[in-house]
Amino acid sequence: MSQSPAGWSGIDQLTGGVIRPGGLDLTERALAFCSLLPGATVLDVGCGSGATVEYLMRHGLVAIGVDASTLFFHSDRSSADLPLVHAMGGVASGL
Repeated sequence: MSQSPAGWSGIDQLTGGVIRPGGLDLTERALAFCSLLPGATVLDVGCGSGATVEYLMRHGLVAIGVDASTLFFHSDRSSADLPLVHAMGGVASGL
């Protein structure tokens, strides 16, 4: 297992791995609004450690996370067989 970057465990404990306004509460609201069918595929651009990918998968969706940074790919969560992709030099609008 890779070592976590300095300070990551504290950030992860504080935020639950979701470093964006609204956290998983916002994800829950978006799921209710979108009415996605079980098995629908969702792309999480800027997935960080994969907390939202993990959450979406637990809700019956096929979720894939993409992030340009490897900083959070070294967390315990990203090592948990989540479909996370490091997009080197990528730009989200080019997906």
